[in-house]
Amino acid sequence: MRAIKAISFDLDDTLWECYPAIERADQALMAFLHERCDVMKTQLTRESFYDLRASFIRRHPHLLGDVSLLRRGLLVELLQACDDHHTLAEEAYAFFYHARSQVDLYPDALPVLTALKEGYALAALTNGNADLGIIGIDHLFAEAHFATLDCPAKPEPDMFHRTCDALGIAPNELMHVGDNPETDVMGARNAGAVTVWINRTGMDWPDALEPADADITTLDELPAIVRQWGAYV
Repeated sequence: MRAIKAISFDLDDTLWECYPAIERADQALMAFLHERCDVMKTQLTRESFYDLRASFIRRHPHLLGDVSLLRRGLLVELLQACDDHHTLAEEAYAFFYHARSQVDLYPDALPVLTALKEGYALAALTNGNADLGIIGIDHLFAEAHFATLDCPAKPEPDMFHRTCDALGIAPNELMHVGDNPETDVMGARNAGAVTVWINRTGMDWPDALEPADADITTLDELPAIVRQWGAYV
């Protein structure tokens, strides 16, 4: 068994719960837009915002591969009736992005990341776009890769291969930890990495998919899994 030299982590719903962070950020964004544009005060509601976002995604499905571009495009379209809407859209995106990165780490995340960093190169691989610096954990990661149109989202192998190339390791020397059976487990397996499924919510594994190499319910279980795969903690 080849020793693990690096461990990559999904972010949303692996290191923190995603939905509350996005929900808070969306609400803060709407308050920001109401304050900055009179038209938004009368036209923009929670329901209309989500309807407009769904419509934008239907018309620009390729942007699902880059959530930052998607959000920027949505804001430009949304704010067309406002003065200087391109500038306002960029300001609104910056406001949203900072708010979106206000996450509550799971209690097990920081202690386990800090401990594993002593023996391994850590990487963050995400289809999202949270700012690790704002969160305060960027110093723990040797590599961070985010889905863009040039770096396709998981389960495509690009992020995994870029991480291995940057760290100078073979794919089977990388262990990937994530919550999503398809994007994380299938993606990592297809890239040649060792796979760990973190199942915090007690969901059933999809029958159609080959199971992960290991599964855990909290990150506290991860160091033991790493040891089992020929590495050390």
